[in-house]
Amino acid sequence: MLCKSMFFGTMLLFVAGSTRADEFDAVINDGTRGFTTQANSPEKFFYGRVTLDSKGQIVHTFIKEGTVTRQTKVAMGKFNEKRKQWTPGEAIEDGVGAELFTDKGKVLRVRITLADDKTTIKRILVTKTEEKAAPQAREFDAIYKTKGLRTNGRGTIAFIRIERDDSGKVINKFGLQTGLVTADTKYVMGKYNEAEKKWEAGDEIPNGLDGDLLKDPGSKTIYVRIKLRDDRRGIAQFLVTQIGEQAEK
Repeated sequence: MLCKSMFFGTMLLFVAGSTRADEFDAVINDGTRGFTTQANSPEKFFYGRVTLDSKGQIVHTFIKEGTVTRQTKVAMGKFNEKRKQWTPGEAIEDGVGAELFTDKGKVLRVRITLADDKTTIKRILVTKTEEKAAPQAREFDAIYKTKGLRTNGRGTIAFIRIERDDSGKVINKFGLQTGLVTADTKYVMGKYNEAEKKWEAGDEIPNGLDGDLLKDPGSKTIYVRIKLRDDRRGIAQFLVTQIGEQAEK
């Protein structure tokens, strides 16, 4: 039972920022179990590397496939304050087959170490046993880059997500990513509410992405505030905060 459970019911991981190429943070949740249980080989272990902003919000998630072996070490993690790193604590007897990993509804934060082949999982340390289930931000700043083909208003756009400090200065830029727009997506000019310290919707942008204001984003820098739908499967609001004369690379 122990050997079977070591490979069964393992989960996809959302990986956070790393200090080394082969070691990174991750979370395990219900959404990861289906990928692994559908795999043809019982040792397959699916995970998704993620990038976090300075507030711990998920910016990117990249789904990967790894391998758990009999040599994979699974333990509770202990944080060494002096060295600022996680070290192994008490071993978890049934590995990734333990109830801590397989219990439905449980969301774990873990730290993963890969072997040199970048596929085999050498070590999994559990760093937090009650991670929030929905760490991805629903609203964020970005630079609009381009639009894809759309049918009846439904299609994709590409943008670079950015992070600002309290003064509004851009402090982080992340990789290019895409989002889904639909006929229900609202395209508006933004108005900044100084009292509330937040952006609010102003006038509607005529013709949306096809209008003169948002035409040719490659020739100018278009800063936007993107609000996702509640289910995070599409863009609810595309709010323009600033337009520069020259595009940022």
